[in-house]
Amino acid sequence: MSMDHIHPAIVHFPVSIFVIAGILGIISLFKEEIFLKRMIFWLFCFGIVFAAGAIASGLYEEEHIVHNEAIHEIMEKHETNAFIVAGFYLLLFIWFWLRKRIENKTEYTIWVILVVAGCGLLAYQNDLGGKMVYNEGAAVKPMEQIIKQEPEHDHHSE
Repeated sequence: MSMDHIHPAIVHFPVSIFVIAGILGIISLFKEEIFLKRMIFWLFCFGIVFAAGAIASGLYEEEHIVHNEAIHEIMEKHETNAFIVAGFYLLLFIWFWLRKRIENKTEYTIWVILVVAGCGLLAYQNDLGGKMVYNEGAAVKPMEQIIKQEPEHDHHSE
């Protein structure tokens, strides 16, 4: 596999991992088994690692793909939201880890609700990525020549 455009190959892992963790969290509210909480813990471990990889590859792509002002504007929102989502799930992981997998039912229910709510942040993140590619043609080879013909934009204007 080429290192070109590695971001799409990595980014789906943390998304699916955190969604599965949310589903298992909901199941664990009704079926209390330590195995489910252990699975959620390890999913979070892998999710955080893959989220870091997704962010790193996204930052690399930002500097290396051909893009115009419209793509750049979406890209900035996508980048900001990536750090928000990763930070949100990292905080949830730390909470889970420090509280020894949360034994209090009310606290655990709140935690699961937050994990599931984080899926909304993930959905927004996915929407932004999709808009860049499918609406604007980011990283689509046939679009690169068209985008190159557009006026330059400034990466450091913010």
